[in-house]
Amino acid sequence: MAERGYGTSSEYVRELIRKDQDRQHLRGRLLAGASSQPAQTADSAYFDALRDRVALGFVDALEKAYAYIGSHMPH
Repeated sequence: MAERGYGTSSEYVRELIRKDQDRQHLRGRLLAGASSQPAQTADSAYFDALRDRVALGFVDALEKAYAYIGSHMPH
């Protein structure tokens, strides 16, 4: 187990259980989503609005990064 990054077999088993729980949770979410009604039609207007939101988020993230970098640069 040590060559895989686990100190004990118990750590390995706990990791397997956690991964299985994650898969079960994801499966449940996917099944719930598949059986639900669409909240909005995914047409070209939907994707245009989505691209706009992503672009605005990217610009906001860049502005925050530049502000952070600028505040940590020696003067």
